[in-house]
Amino acid sequence: KYNLTISFEEAANGCSKLIHFLREVNGKEEHSKLSVKVPAGVKEHQKLKLRGEGDHPQYAEAGDLYVIINIAEHPIFKRHENDIIIEMPLS
Repeated sequence: KYNLTISFEEAANGCSKLIHFLREVNGKEEHSKLSVKVPAGVKEHQKLKLRGEGDHPQYAEAGDLYVIINIAEHPIFKRHENDIIIEMPLS
């Protein structure tokens, strides 16, 4: 699994991120990089499953890589389910 932190705006609009990680390939650790497409509207702690991008043991199929999304706090906006909330004083 890989934890990916994105901004509030990236979560709302979607984005592509290049990730760097270690995985086992045929019994050896390998440095890997992969472009991950994050869909618009992704939620906190949502899992993106990348089929066949995980560890690849010598005598078995490659496993899946799970990218866990973390969303950085925004200084003004908050999210509640599918709603965006902003608190402002009104006179």
